[in-house]
Amino acid sequence: MKKFLTIVLALLVAIPAAVYADGTLTMDYSLFETVLRTIDTAGDVSWLTTPAGSAELSYSSTGNRNVKSEVALSIVMPDISTADFGLPKDLSFALVSLDKAYVKARFPEFRLTAGKTRLSWGDGFVFNAGDILFDSLSTAVDLTSSEVRSDTDWLVSVNVPLGRFSFAEAVLLPPDDMDLGHLSAGGRLYTTIESLKLETGYMFTYDAAQTGYEHRLSLGLQGNLEADWYLSGAVSLPGPGYDTAGTLFEDSLDITAGLFYIHQIDSVRTLTLGLESLIQPYESWAESAGGKDYGIFLYPEIGFTPNDTVSLSLRSIYSPIDGSAQVTAGGSWNVFQGFSLLGYLIGQVGDDDDLFSWGNTDPGWTSLTCMVGVNYIY
Repeated sequence: MKKFLTIVLALLVAIPAAVYADGTLTMDYSLFETVLRTIDTAGDVSWLTTPAGSAELSYSSTGNRNVKSEVALSIVMPDISTADFGLPKDLSFALVSLDKAYVKARFPEFRLTAGKTRLSWGDGFVFNAGDILFDSLSTAVDLTSSEVRSDTDWLVSVNVPLGRFSFAEAVLLPPDDMDLGHLSAGGRLYTTIESLKLETGYMFTYDAAQTGYEHRLSLGLQGNLEADWYLSGAVSLPGPGYDTAGTLFEDSLDITAGLFYIHQIDSVRTLTLGLESLIQPYESWAESAGGKDYGIFLYPEIGFTPNDTVSLSLRSIYSPIDGSAQVTAGGSWNVFQGFSLLGYLIGQVGDDDDLFSWGNTDPGWTSLTCMVGVNYIY
């Protein structure tokens, strides 16, 4: 009910914007037929097929160079049955979520952002230790998405320019439990030294599991030496009331690094290469059955566009310690303006007890996914 009321409120806020300001309404719709190799409740291999899809409806304001707003809803299919929740009638409904609802205003001396949105702290497509707002470190990601990290939250931020390529930013996030004393607050400083970008961040947050506060610190560098490179590190220190403070530094130390290179073969064909790493020095560096907290992970990526309408990609999350990987191969063909055909093959490559395992017999484990579908933007 709370989510429903939030969506209704966002729509009510959007209606006056649509009436009194110029704007653009956009629908991004994807529909797939999916085949899965998965494990059933008896531990046996099952081949399943199911339709799947998503749609994003967004309204963005235009016409005012000093104010920008956007409201975006996402709808995930197939429908969810009310019988799954023990309700008497077997009705169905789509899973609807409010992804964005924000306003950005540019004043002479600062910029204000308020609402549900995302701030881009740090650098990294999959692994980004500098993103201490949204914790962009998990290996459980959807590599078929054009934007792997897209989490948003309610926040208020003020950005103050300090020069042509420098600014300071302060941010305030409301607590999940609505307790005023559990607000999260922080900021970052962004500057450049010749061609080198330097970014530092700080967040003061409440950890409900530890019934105390922690200080989260980050430092990042970004530059270019033929290829774009970036390096970030983050760590947490105990604050007031924090329990088990003795292991916080070791548990929270994260280092990410990446390289990204674009090679223009000719006027049409383009080759892109990327490599990112996540290093957690105090996690396990020895192979263990089904281990998830390893000390290093890699994300390699290859992209190729043979012409103006076709793009191919190969992406993977690789665990060097146990030698397993989740591999995603995909392609898209832009047949007409706004209309594309899509195809993805996602497989787990590893031994039975590896993190990314082909032979895992846990119920619900999916070792192979084949997706064929369409995407239409209008």
